[in-house]
Amino acid sequence: MIEIELDIFSGRPNPRWTLSPAEQREFLERVINGGVPMAPVSVSDGKLGYRGFVVHTTGTVAHTLKEKKLPTYFRVREGMTTKVDISSEQWLLASVEQLGLQEVVVEAAAEEIVAQPLVEEATALATCSYHVTSSTNFDFWNKESRHRLNNNCYNYCSNWRTNTFAQPGRGTGKIFTSLTVAAIKDAALRDGYKTTCSGGNLRVAFAIWPGVDYHWWRKTKSTSSGTARYCHKPGSTNARNKDNSGNYITSPYSCDRGKYTTWGGYLYGPGSSRQTVN
Repeated sequence: MIEIELDIFSGRPNPRWTLSPAEQREFLERVINGGVPMAPVSVSDGKLGYRGFVVHTTGTVAHTLKEKKLPTYFRVREGMTTKVDISSEQWLLASVEQLGLQEVVVEAAAEEIVAQPLVEEATALATCSYHVTSSTNFDFWNKESRHRLNNNCYNYCSNWRTNTFAQPGRGTGKIFTSLTVAAIKDAALRDGYKTTCSGGNLRVAFAIWPGVDYHWWRKTKSTSSGTARYCHKPGSTNARNKDNSGNYITSPYSCDRGKYTTWGGYLYGPGSSRQTVN
């Protein structure tokens, strides 16, 4: 079996679907013939928005790939390898039609399916701000794949690794019902976030990809020059300290947020998030 994951969301779980038998045969042939730009799943530009496809294989398909000494779990994204052929990504995007995915999501991916510069594999303001983690060392989130894959931006902003791909409101019994600023903010408030500082809080911020997804940032330890940085974790990719343009984030309001164009505002994280965020 071949399961495809469109790596595009930051807060919500990514869309997944299974290729039909005919599609599996065609895609397997492409892979074996070297026509698919494959990279380790951990290799990602980490941008907000489209980051390629993740391919999960099992059963006879995985067995065939192993016999050919090919990976059974890999990322398909042009620019992550030395290959320059976007047709495989376009083919995979066409196979998503069976899901009935929002047109805006498909269009966003289609716009980004272009060759990108080669990247190296990852090795890994207010007085209220509580700087609990480094702005440069993300081993806590990135070192082990099970932690990287199962924690998202909401986990990161809460500084709580649940391995459940945490969702606003779920931990307190009422998850958000729409992807609007008001709905996401209300869900976070139910989880214990606050609109004002009460001492020792995490300073966080969020924005919305209207009707599609949400994303969160958290203020972290200042640099040696005294400059505060915000860091974030786009979906199941690595936690990082740069925006979509590759710049350090000193203000999530003014940084390059990609498709997350609707600003949600700042909140202050609860000290009890370990009991409320899930």
